[in-house]
Amino acid sequence: MLRNFFNLFRRGDNSFTELEIKILKAVEAKLSENVARIFLNRIDSVNLIQRTNDLQEVNCYEMYKGKALLRTEHQMSNVSGEFKMASFCILNASEVIISGDIWSVDGVFFSIEFSEPPLNIIWNDSYQILVDIFYKK
Repeated sequence: MLRNFFNLFRRGDNSFTELEIKILKAVEAKLSENVARIFLNRIDSVNLIQRTNDLQEVNCYEMYKGKALLRTEHQMSNVSGEFKMASFCILNASEVIISGDIWSVDGVFFSIEFSEPPLNIIWNDSYQILVDIFYKK
């Protein structure tokens, strides 16, 4: 419990892993052209990524002068609060390797949450990512 608390305040990273990028691209491919553009702009604006719970939760921030921003131009929907915008599942043939959810806060993409820590997953081109979108305008 204390370890998770301290992880929240550890300095983060400023880039996504290969696995995270593959997942975000799969989500983007399922969005309408306009919403996908907003989603990509948000991803491009992220300059602080904090991974907690052994990489199980990936929180994405745009920091400016020490403060996190949720820009209105990055809003994909007008849902306030937290909203699960998508779920994903990574398969190898028909075997589920890992699954998870993509979350937004106030309509802005915010985090990737894996069903379990993706500690030993190395991307393989035979993998397939299935995405279900729950996006609401």
